Amino acid sequence: MPVLNKATSSRHIDSELGQDGMRARSGTMEAIKRSDFDVMLGAHLSSPGWSRLCLLLDYDGTLAPHGAHPDLTVLPPATREVLRRLADMPEVFVSVITGRCLPDIKAKVNIRNITYAGNHGLDIVHPDGTRFVPPLPEEVEEKASWLLQRLQAECCQAGAWVENKGIVLAFHHEAWKDKAAIEPERKEQLLGRARQLMEEAGFRIGMSDGGLVTEAKPAIQWDKGNAAIHILRSAFGVAWSERIRVIFAGDDLTDEDAMKALQGLAYSFRVVNSGLVQTLAQHRLSDTKGVLAMLQWVEAFMLNRRAG
Repeated sequence: MPVLNKATSSRHIDSELGQDGMRARSGTMEAIKRSDFDVMLGAHLSSPGWSRLCLLLDYDGTLAPHGAHPDLTVLPPATREVLRRLADMPEVFVSVITGRCLPDIKAKVNIRNITYAGNHGLDIVHPDGTRFVPPLPEEVEEKASWLLQRLQAECCQAGAWVENKGIVLAFHHEAWKDKAAIEPERKEQLLGRARQLMEEAGFRIGMSDGGLVTEAKPAIQWDKGNAAIHILRSAFGVAWSERIRVIFAGDDLTDEDAMKALQGLAYSFRVVNSGLVQTLAQHRLSDTKGVLAMLQWVEAFMLNRRAG
């Protein structure tokens, strides 16, 4: 990890590594300045020999602030514009890897020249239309349909609801900002039954959005880490790490899978407003404005590199 300058280190104080190897930090998380990235990313991008920069980015809570409902999570105009300019640069490769389904994230971002990966990387499409779906269990769609019906019939009560993402289902069991909180005992009953149904259907159970959502995923070993490596290999070949530099940014536990897969190969950011949350990322950004500042710094760096 690069040594931080005085201004940055006063905001992010390192402590010991946790038992799982993730780094915990204490201290107040403050807004980051664009110049702070000179230290954070300068060393990662200063070595010669690489030809393209790859940005692998989560959406909810990373590019776009969480809304009161998933439908209300909107990409800020300034972030959209810098992302669009970066995607149009021949020297930059951009991919958005998200838990949203593919049609949803393509509609939300709506920028060309981007590789989109939906359902935590279970559905990937490159700008040229090349699409990849990992091998899935037989009858997964039929089982997902059965599970959706059972969740809606038995668990969508007291404010809890299920989001249909095709072969992935997300059970929302925490109240959104404009709704009254679900009574704790009732929530535990509904969540317990939802998990039983997910297991009966043969799905893996995962958490996202900081524990606000419990997801039913196809029973295969595939996550954002597998997706990130596949995207890089399919775009740049087996020897991709010798020719490119990678920056990853995400905000929750599903993104830690990508950070783990990319250790030693990418510079990673965890978007979190607490210095106590453990992470494999090299650095924290307190909010989506920090991600915007990072993207703006990257744009300026690439333009200067091109001019030089």
